[in-house]
Amino acid sequence: WLHPNNQSNLKQAAKPYGNARMKSAQTVYADSDLEMKVGSVSKNERVYYEGEGESHPIIVYCTSKGYKCGFVASNSVDVD
Repeated sequence: WLHPNNQSNLKQAAKPYGNARMKSAQTVYADSDLEMKVGSVSKNERVYYEGEGESHPIIVYCTSKGYKCGFVASNSVDVD
């Protein structure tokens, strides 16, 4: 096997999950009227911001059982 002596350049830094973070703890809702609760996210939790739905951010967040998506309150997501 041939490999370079200096392998430090080959290591890639781990990218943080998501393209945004939560400004504050929020309840996640299944509907844009923010009535049907489906989960919650913590302050500074990394999430994927997917866009706006009737002026409420749509996010994808990680849970112990997989990924979920939903609506959160306006101005609660800080996009990178």
